[in-house]
Amino acid sequence: MTLIDFENNDITNDKGIVLKAFSSIDKLKTHFALGLPEIVTIILNHVAYSINYSKNSNNTSNYNSGSSKDCIGISKEALSQLYQCLFVNQLWQDCTTRIMYRNLQFNEDKSEYDAFVKFASTFADAPVLQQQRPNIPTYCTPASLAVANPCDNNNSNNNNDEQLHSYQRMPSLSSTSTSTSTSTSSSSLSSSEYRMPNSKSQYFYTMTPPYHYDYNNDLIFIDERPYRLDMYRRTLRTLTLRKIKEFTSVTQSLQQVGKHAFRLERLELYICDSITDDSVLPFLTHGNLTHLTLAGCYQVTDAVITQAAESCRNLVLLDVRACGLISDTSITEIALKCPKLRHLNVGRVRDRERISTASINLIAQHTQIAVLGLAGCDITDECMLLLAHHRNKELERISVNNCRRLTNKSVHAFVKQCVNLAVFEMKECHLVDDWEAVAEMVKRKVLLTLCEQQNRDCVEWAKAHGRTLHVRAPLK
Repeated sequence: MTLIDFENNDITNDKGIVLKAFSSIDKLKTHFALGLPEIVTIILNHVAYSINYSKNSNNTSNYNSGSSKDCIGISKEALSQLYQCLFVNQLWQDCTTRIMYRNLQFNEDKSEYDAFVKFASTFADAPVLQQQRPNIPTYCTPASLAVANPCDNNNSNNNNDEQLHSYQRMPSLSSTSTSTSTSTSSSSLSSSEYRMPNSKSQYFYTMTPPYHYDYNNDLIFIDERPYRLDMYRRTLRTLTLRKIKEFTSVTQSLQQVGKHAFRLERLELYICDSITDDSVLPFLTHGNLTHLTLAGCYQVTDAVITQAAESCRNLVLLDVRACGLISDTSITEIALKCPKLRHLNVGRVRDRERISTASINLIAQHTQIAVLGLAGCDITDECMLLLAHHRNKELERISVNNCRRLTNKSVHAFVKQCVNLAVFEMKECHLVDDWEAVAEMVKRKVLLTLCEQQNRDCVEWAKAHGRTLHVRAPLK
């Protein structure tokens, strides 16, 4: 970290070596590019996502520091790197905050649950502008406000003087002030000597303290937290919770967040036993969700999905796996009111009769469905033929595991019409025994899921016909 000594006019690196000296602050200027939000955002995206990318691939040649990573959560290691960027200047702080708060993920351990509860409380708070004279809270720096530290109003006057003095000594990396001299020779600074720095450039942010002077030369403190809070709410795009099971207060926390997450696009709740309709409904009122995942949240009912169909007309993905209370009633509403839907998963292990041909036929006719999960549902050949007819080359993945009413007719239709099919899961569909059609799928490199009995039957058929089939299953 580089240290700037305003009293001795030196710049010293982290090894204690003096790099250069300067006579006034106006010699400290940042390159024009580093004052542009677009450039800073690209730099910070690289910091945030290159760490995640390097963990999954040794080849970074295809890495792109842009919006293509928008839906990827940021690792804790990347967050620790980003945290340091909060302290550079106002522009870097704003850009860093937007990246850190864009996609939030909380997993199953107790510490992450506690972090979510704290985040929800902060996210739902709405402090108003405050004025104080002349007490400056210890925790009023922009970086500390970015993590919502509470103001401490019990600081001594000495601490207040130090806080004020620290602002005077803190450089603005983008300052283009034309003042002739800003160096100080004394170790203390009276409040009347401080003035907010000037900037001639409209493109640069300056590191200005959150207070100013009125006409009577009295110090007025401005609480920046409302601005920060508004930024958090405008920034949040993805919220993910995984396996939050034994903590019942998660419903209240979700309601707090949902009320103010008016720009949220992705809500992903995985295997959260305590999630109910009341947990989800506040998120739907804003109408901006494009991805809704409630996999394993078995208490959710048709009321939530019906409301999603009514409010979120741009819905692209709906995942309600293992939600046994979801039925044809709400899926029909989704089919008729969400024409952009591309991914639907209503797979289940019980209550199979709740999802039938009635709603899936409408999904085939009225949406842009490309990925469809129907495992364990009460689906017939009629429904599969309709899907193949309406979606044909647009269908990419389908799962019909445990749909035991399906026969060879379904497989024939998909082989003939769904030429771009990449995944076909048909485990436990024992009425399907046309291995010639299955072999055609294997030839097209379609990934197949078969049970042990089906695999044996397929291998025996291949041996009897002098053929070798390498059936490959999709990665989970």
